[in-house]
Amino acid sequence: MKTDFFTYLKPKFKLYSLICLLSVVLLSESVGAKATLQQTQIAQQPTTTGQDATRAAAKKATQEGMALYKQGTAESLKQAIEKWQQALMLWQKVGDKQWQAIILLGFGRVYNDLDEKQKALEFYNNALPIIRAVGDKLVEATILNNIGAVYDALEEKQKALEYYNNALPLYCAVGDKGGEATTLNNIKKVYEALGEKERALEFERCSN
Repeated sequence: MKTDFFTYLKPKFKLYSLICLLSVVLLSESVGAKATLQQTQIAQQPTTTGQDATRAAAKKATQEGMALYKQGTAESLKQAIEKWQQALMLWQKVGDKQWQAIILLGFGRVYNDLDEKQKALEFYNNALPIIRAVGDKLVEATILNNIGAVYDALEEKQKALEYYNNALPLYCAVGDKGGEATTLNNIKKVYEALGEKERALEFERCSN
């Protein structure tokens, strides 16, 4: 399930598309599902069954929120937030830090789409230490890139560069060519905005 959801969190241009990101994460989840099922069958413990039910409810709320997000209207985006608030509480209940960070990333993307940049930053910054503790470099890179994109939109170009430059080696480390190309293009655009054409050309060559 994580793959479809993660893909949507990664931006098409400056932001890394939320759908794309969630697709990656949901795929990872489904790959591990067989092992989880086997463990459940071996243990046969009521507590595990209860956790499985909570996790299933969390996935359902997450997917419903994604469906609302895909609609792209102001109303559906607000409804997506409500669904993801439900999902976040459930992911917290089962102690899944990765999903908690991804949902916070989703909130950030929604508020960015609603042009509430400071709120977007708040959620991205809340997600960052959680995902760093988990050690998921792909999600961390996406959060850093998206923070950079917010500062870029706020005309804080040096701050934008700082976050883009922090995201880039993480995308390289995990072999995410799409994220790498997006971030390189973002850096190029910042240098263009700053009037540094030679630097912009360097990053244009790298992104092609």
